[in-house]
Amino acid sequence: MTDLPRSVEPSSLQNLILCYKFSMNTEADQIKFMKEILKEELTLDKKLFWFDIILCAIFTWPFLIYAGLYKNLLTFFVGSFFLYKGTILIHEVSHLSKKIKGYRLFYNIFFGWPNGYPAYIYDTHLFHHGKKTYGTKRDPEYKYIEQITVTDLFRPLISAFILPLFQATRFGIVPLITPLLPRRVK
Repeated sequence: MTDLPRSVEPSSLQNLILCYKFSMNTEADQIKFMKEILKEELTLDKKLFWFDIILCAIFTWPFLIYAGLYKNLLTFFVGSFFLYKGTILIHEVSHLSKKIKGYRLFYNIFFGWPNGYPAYIYDTHLFHHGKKTYGTKRDPEYKYIEQITVTDLFRPLISAFILPLFQATRFGIVPLITPLLPRRVK
């Protein structure tokens, strides 16, 4: 045991050995074993999720209102960052809305409805985690893994920059000009 690097603790080494022994069993046994090892890490800390979403709401709306009233670019960027961060909490909402009472409603009031991105739009996400669909051709969120090319890896990065611009145009500018359009265009 003295030849082990200092970063490897005996307990984690024992876990690695046990994982290796379990590698010969079925996938269900492996999952059960890993859940047992990670039980402490998988406990839900509701306070952490509430803190995150409330912090986003506090730093989004006052900062954006201030930026709009006083034409302050710094507060606009801070508010926009937290608006984006709060909006992408949709993933947590889809997984935790039944475990954390009021979380989905809070999300919808402060981020979902103002952005035109309410929580029900993302409800199909749970289908992606199904045992029969994950990583298959039927997976609604990912292409089949063998079909992914190198250029596909850059699409999420590009969309991270384009999505806020699209949302600002679609939900900020279009509703304002729609009443000015002739009836035939509407």
